[in-house]
Amino acid sequence: MAREKFVVRLLDRGAQMLAWAEVYAEPRPQDRGASCPYWPVTPTNFVIEQDGLASELTVHWCDLDVARRTPLMEAAQVQAGQVFSFAWLEPVWLVSGQHGVPLQAVTIRGPVNVAVPVGSLMGVAG
Repeated sequence: MAREKFVVRLLDRGAQMLAWAEVYAEPRPQDRGASCPYWPVTPTNFVIEQDGLASELTVHWCDLDVARRTPLMEAAQVQAGQVFSFAWLEPVWLVSGQHGVPLQAVTIRGPVNVAVPVGSLMGVAG
């Protein structure tokens, strides 16, 4: 499956950025029609750029240019130069879906031209 790039920012309560990290995640689809969570493929480590009390994350899905903000379960004091390892307890991103959505057949709305192969046809001797 294709990996997606997310930029995750670690923020304090005043929305000041303390650090950021690139996170590559891959989809792990659930039952047909259900949600599709994107889970990181490697651990997420932030190199802290300034001291502060880390209290939330912003997750930016770069290719789609959409973002979400989520609080940390527990705020953590961080210091510049520190490597802050973050363990994902939830997906980096969740594309929600629904069970039981009927998907009708899709048809082509115009004629389809099929070209006959040109060249010599060789017989197969049996």
